Amino acid sequence: KIGDRGLMALNALLSKTRTLIGDESPQMRLVLSKNNFTSKSFMAFVDYISDFQGIYSLDLSYCEKLGPSDIQELAEGLKTNSSLMYLDLRGIPLEKTCIGSLTQALNTNYILVCVKISTNEGIAEELIVSEIGSQFSIEAY
Repeated sequence: KIGDRGLMALNALLSKTRTLIGDESPQMRLVLSKNNFTSKSFMAFVDYISDFQGIYSLDLSYCEKLGPSDIQELAEGLKTNSSLMYLDLRGIPLEKTCIGSLTQALNTNYILVCVKISTNEGIAEELIVSEIGSQFSIEAY
């Protein structure tokens, strides 16, 4: 667990990496699961990854403090990210507004191919699949 300070330090490190080697950087798998980020540090991270093209997999599973507004901001950031292929949101409660934002992002972002979510009696999976069709892999747990 890295917490808010660690996430801000990661933003700084990723920024330096981008400055040194540009957006052609090696593709990274970033595992941030089970962290308790606050909205402030998470929003700064989302702002950064919306433009950074060096992450192909992002695991945010069981980051229990992430709320609907955080997931909506993440979805907005995904619209302009062109490297992220896998996103893990298991263990994060997704409300209907979050699902709508995620489906809009998936319809805009043609790179993202797999999203892992926890279902609330299948509601989240049904909403995503009905709105985006079967071109994406939605893994519901």
